[in-house]
Amino acid sequence: MSALLAWLGTAKTDILPTAIVSLLVSAFVTWVAKRWETRDTAEIAYRYEQRKKQHEVIGRHYGRLIAAANTLGYRMWNLYTNSTRGWMARGRDGKGDGYYFKSTAYRLMHFFALVRSTEKEAILLDGRIASPRDYLFLNYIEAFHWVMTDTALFDGLPYNPAIQGDHFFADEFRRYCELCDSSEAQLTFDTFSMGPYVNPELLPVLGFLDGLTPEELRLRWDRLIALHLLIQAFLNDFGYQRQRASKRGFEEIAAQARNQRVLANLEHWLPRHELGRKGGTRLVAQAIKRLNPQREPTVAVVESA
Repeated sequence: MSALLAWLGTAKTDILPTAIVSLLVSAFVTWVAKRWETRDTAEIAYRYEQRKKQHEVIGRHYGRLIAAANTLGYRMWNLYTNSTRGWMARGRDGKGDGYYFKSTAYRLMHFFALVRSTEKEAILLDGRIASPRDYLFLNYIEAFHWVMTDTALFDGLPYNPAIQGDHFFADEFRRYCELCDSSEAQLTFDTFSMGPYVNPELLPVLGFLDGLTPEELRLRWDRLIALHLLIQAFLNDFGYQRQRASKRGFEEIAAQARNQRVLANLEHWLPRHELGRKGGTRLVAQAIKRLNPQREPTVAVVESA
């Protein structure tokens, strides 16, 4: 009897540490599982909220951007036909400016005010988890700003990047765009004419457009051709069927450029914005290659000021 009691005492002593270890392991596993579950839940919630915000930001600007891009595109086509009429010349001290000049300035800045408004909101978004289509949209927003401000578009051509002549300083251009940002649902021509157009701070934009012609030695015409190519690519990817252009349409736009080097630089830089491999910007790259298949490769090294 005494031997049995002695054995039971020993058994309890041996079992106790094992039970404690088992309990601790079980508790640790449960804690880790809950922590992973909490982290996964937080990650899922974060991704959901980010994608929701991306849809909201793009949704707020989508329709107006498409409409403004289409209107500006129409003006570019019209300008190719009427560039020799002198309609892009301002009156003395801005007095008596013609409708054509003023409406061209309006269409350009209305479009870029929307681009800037989208850009400001998109800065707060996590592009890493955007859907492919939303990510493409945001890439276009970045590329639109680049094509008006980066002197790399003129790489290999004589141009002084320190002077805001045929390009805009990036932060200055953002300020011009914000001057044209309307609290209304749509910036109207009348609102623009009575407000931003007569604001002296917008004079660099008006100077950029004043006297615009493909016959001049300046490079601003080619910058606008590059912009038109991007706008048409954007419409092909996001616009209505009637707003899309064929391969021939892209070739006709590219053919308006005076300096093929500018187009080669544009083609070179499209991949930097994760563009040029498919969709509308692929048609841009193809049009440039067909226009100048023997061109030398370019190495763009100058960033925007």
